[in-house]
Amino acid sequence: MPAVLEETPTGVLQKLGRVVPAADTLVRFAYRTGLVSAISAGLIWFAVFGGAVGTVAMPWGLALATAALLLIPAGAAALVGWTLADLVRLPGQLRQAAITAAGGTVGASRKGSRIASIFRAIWALRGLALGSKDLWVRAVAAVRFVRLASLPFVLALVGLFALNGLVILGGVIALGVLAF
Repeated sequence: MPAVLEETPTGVLQKLGRVVPAADTLVRFAYRTGLVSAISAGLIWFAVFGGAVGTVAMPWGLALATAALLLIPAGAAALVGWTLADLVRLPGQLRQAAITAAGGTVGASRKGSRIASIFRAIWALRGLALGSKDLWVRAVAAVRFVRLASLPFVLALVGLFALNGLVILGGVIALGVLAF
């Protein structure tokens, strides 16, 4: 393995490497919160609108719009989970792509002239850039995510999970109403 890849990553990848273990826990929490919130939203909708759907008082369009409104916090929690899951996988994917590209150039650089080995290395780096284009897009998104980790973004996430908490609490109350 080349010496360049044995060094610790710098910049954004180093920051992501420190965040990844905590982000894995947050991914599971976001998925579970989204699932429980979606189930609770269904319970609330059924408890409040279950018998009245399709009548003049509650047309289907209004009932479906209300269901969609109740599912917004659950969908947002799932979106946070998917974003964090991509963030968790990103450093390993970028590192593997770099190892693959460097592995192809190490064997090739020992054959032929120095100029030919330079061209092979440039061609391998071109292949790395083209082959990992989606990883680079994710890296840019991760940089934006790290940059957004400011107070307003954190407050918005706390608000999102507070809304999920309210929906879950409403689901527990709806379950109690439906049970009795």
